[in-house]
Amino acid sequence: MYETPLISIIVPVYNCEKYIAGCIESILNQTYRNIELILVDDGSLDSSASICQSYTDTSDIHIKLISKTNGGVSSARNAGISASTGKYLMFVDSDDTVDITICEELVSKAEASSSLLSLCGYNFVNFKAEHISSSQKIPQSSISSSQEILPDCKDITSFEEFEESYKSMFFNRIYLSTWAKLYLRSVIVEQELSFDEEHSLGEDLLFVHRYLEALFKKSPVARSSKSIIAVCNKALYNYNQYSAESLSRSYSFDRIDKNAVLFDKAMELITNIGLENTATKVLAVYYMRSINIVFLNNELSSEAAKSAFAKCCQLQETRLALSKLSPAKPEELLYLLAFKSRSMLWLRLLCRIRKLYLKLFR
Repeated sequence: MYETPLISIIVPVYNCEKYIAGCIESILNQTYRNIELILVDDGSLDSSASICQSYTDTSDIHIKLISKTNGGVSSARNAGISASTGKYLMFVDSDDTVDITICEELVSKAEASSSLLSLCGYNFVNFKAEHISSSQKIPQSSISSSQEILPDCKDITSFEEFEESYKSMFFNRIYLSTWAKLYLRSVIVEQELSFDEEHSLGEDLLFVHRYLEALFKKSPVARSSKSIIAVCNKALYNYNQYSAESLSRSYSFDRIDKNAVLFDKAMELITNIGLENTATKVLAVYYMRSINIVFLNNELSSEAAKSAFAKCCQLQETRLALSKLSPAKPEELLYLLAFKSRSMLWLRLLCRIRKLYLKLFR
């Protein structure tokens, strides 16, 4: 039987009055009770802070409410890490919810195997945002679709097992997101890990990979673990997407430069971890998808789009990513045709096919 170590759950809060109550309720209803909930209000302009405040005296779970000037999600998470005291850390986004057993399941896996990271699957939930109010209970009728995403591996006890499962864990968003995981706080403190406040794109990816780097290359604690990563094959986190807000999300052309910076940083991390043979192709496809989504959400006939496309084709990151792709795979062939030929015609075809794919499978 394992002990009941304290879990610090960090929730960055910013202008999320429609969703924050549901998020908090799902945490306060956990079957595992040794929790401290750290709510970091990042200068919200709506009623988010007052909603958070209303919970501080109504639960047996200790709640810390931190108020700070707006600095972005990475800054808010770092403030939460600094205020945490638990053996374990968990990150939850303010518009998401968690299964009532997520803490119990992940801590039992972590304690049983002395693992340094415990993770689970998630539900990809699409909501009709126009039906969402500030109520803490979101009606089931507002869900338009839900997809269960599970890790396709068992506990990871060696680097070889980690490398073998990396591709599927990456493209299933498990290594792309900080949520649905239980981190050992001592590793974060020992390795001085934090979220990159200078980079506003892909901060989750970078943090997770810095933590993985610590596990496999830096932390002496790893050598005493029965398993390095404990895997719970249940969907215990709800990654919620709200259709109306997704449609209004900005995909300005400056994201191309941000994606290039992210690609460079991610490449450095996978090299440090020793994954370059496995992960370079994975990151190349991810980079091209990220670039494509920018053009997908802009008017391609505009001069700005033509200029951005010409610049993108010349970036060394784009050239490197293209060199790792295979014409034998349809998606990768389209990227090669569009960006190697520098043809707006092929880019338009690529975007049409990608839109159709997203409509059918998302």
